[in-house]
Amino acid sequence: MGSTAISLNLTGAATLIQVGPSSAIGGDFTVISPRILLNGAIYSGIVNVTKTGATGEWSAGGNIFNSTLTVNHLGSGYFGFANGAPDIYNGDVYANNNSTERIIFGNSPVGNQFNGNIILTQIGSSLGTAFGWNATTNETMASGKTISIGAAGFNVGYLQIERFTQLGNAPMNLSLTGTLR
Repeated sequence: MGSTAISLNLTGAATLIQVGPSSAIGGDFTVISPRILLNGAIYSGIVNVTKTGATGEWSAGGNIFNSTLTVNHLGSGYFGFANGAPDIYNGDVYANNNSTERIIFGNSPVGNQFNGNIILTQIGSSLGTAFGWNATTNETMASGKTISIGAAGFNVGYLQIERFTQLGNAPMNLSLTGTLR
């Protein structure tokens, strides 16, 4: 309860932080960890998560992010969101992939919502970033919001946007350079 910021820096190859189910984080939340599972929490402040490990992770979903979410992926295992229940992103989402794997938003649920802008950066040896991973996923972006490329660019790997509905008619111009891995 309250708005005190939480900042955790976890080490060790198998160290895991799991938030949820049925959790509420009132203040800003920053975590660096080899393994991260976000399994049903309401985040009121800014969330900044950095995955550093080699294990692939599917968070269960059911999260509500009421402010900016920054996802930093530096590990060698995939970093997946919403594998069961939809996530709702009420602020901007920054996805920074400098890993050897993928960031995946929305594995199986219907109803993921992006109510802010999405800003993507993908560099190094990253494999890809995906919105909508399989045939049962359905994601919606609010009217007037867009997907854009961050200042460091998007110069390797794939960008997958499937079963994704942008409401309204805001233009999106994505400058992707480099090669597909």
